[in-house]
Amino acid sequence: MKKVKISVATVGYINTNFDRQKILKWKSKLFEVNKEILSYEVLNNSDGVSWEYSDLNMAANLPTDFESDLLICIVNVPLKDNFYTRRLNKNRVVFTFHEIQTILEYSNIPLENVVYRLLYSYALIYKGLKGIPPNSEFANFTHDDTRGCLYDMNGIKTDIIHSCNKPIICPMCVERLKITKFRMKLLTMYKGS
Repeated sequence: MKKVKISVATVGYINTNFDRQKILKWKSKLFEVNKEILSYEVLNNSDGVSWEYSDLNMAANLPTDFESDLLICIVNVPLKDNFYTRRLNKNRVVFTFHEIQTILEYSNIPLENVVYRLLYSYALIYKGLKGIPPNSEFANFTHDDTRGCLYDMNGIKTDIIHSCNKPIICPMCVERLKITKFRMKLLTMYKGS
């Protein structure tokens, strides 16, 4: 099985409790992380009424040219709709430690665990869809109830602790991932490629 190649980058100030080396050393049969975690600065000011960054604004801060299939950027600023992760165009994902860091530290969960969760969940989506659709496209990969699953929505952010320590892929999501992969095979056959 060909592994999904993932670049990880930090954008702006990130707390020193985040151990980049743990992410770089992580071994997975599903993905591989590039050899270094890149660092970028936040160039634009927030553009939301509650000091959050819109998808367009955040996308303008992130590189579009990277040597991997997928780019996951870690920030520490509020994101649109108070989400902790947003899918952007060109196979880019942004995740924020804003509020999440406090929740994880209070529960004695290493910050790296939430990054592992992101790496697995987005690598599976990338594999199934041959890309990551942006938030503006209709594609929902999460469920509202908390199950300790990689695809928990965590509308109540404190629920994130349940999927950051030995997370699962719940039976419903396993079936959804199978269906997505089957649909992609059909679409590829239909297009004749």
